[in-house]
Amino acid sequence: MNRLLAHILGFSVSTNESDPRTRRPSGLSVRASCGHSIDSLWLKRLVIALLGSGVQDFSCPQCSQTLSWQEVNRLAAFTEQERKSCEEMISRLNSPDPLQTHRKCPGCSLLLPRPGSGIRGVPCKACSIAKRKVFRFCWDCQQEWRAPSSGEHDDCGNKDCATRACLLSCPAIKLPGSQLDGCPCFRACPRCHALISHTLRGCSQVQCPQCAHGSVCYSDDGV
Repeated sequence: MNRLLAHILGFSVSTNESDPRTRRPSGLSVRASCGHSIDSLWLKRLVIALLGSGVQDFSCPQCSQTLSWQEVNRLAAFTEQERKSCEEMISRLNSPDPLQTHRKCPGCSLLLPRPGSGIRGVPCKACSIAKRKVFRFCWDCQQEWRAPSSGEHDDCGNKDCATRACLLSCPAIKLPGSQLDGCPCFRACPRCHALISHTLRGCSQVQCPQCAHGSVCYSDDGV
């Protein structure tokens, strides 16, 4: 989380833990893994602003130690909708090709073009004929469209859409000589399916911030 960028975005950063700019007005604060106290509401607003500016590298505003996404998710006062929105922004930022024009249909594996800019529901003529009903799939998560809507700009109806979209689009970790080299920069917890990232320090075992599942091996292809 670049200190200079935080200032540019209008966020005051102090190295003094007693400074009110680093604590919520109510006095509630959260402690990061580096030991520093951070205002969770301040952190949430900064993370949303950073993602909106195309930045997804997070660190302590006081010592600049890297914070994984699951730690940010735990520390920030995200609502469920805000968390989902952040993960959707991460998914878009991690897209290997923002100008990609085709997706593989989950029903027949045909590569189909996007109907138009911003349209999420992609109709498949072959599957529609085979199933004798209009068949659409979601451009983002590449699953069958579940929502009873027109299937264009609306939500696709799949609860794991944001998570799956992020996992499908995130780049690989580049850390030669490490067990993490080549692993996706995000994984999904096998128990609750929350997104997990690695700090790139220590072993490959990580703990899920949502359900506290502590036996997630980041280098396991099955995760």
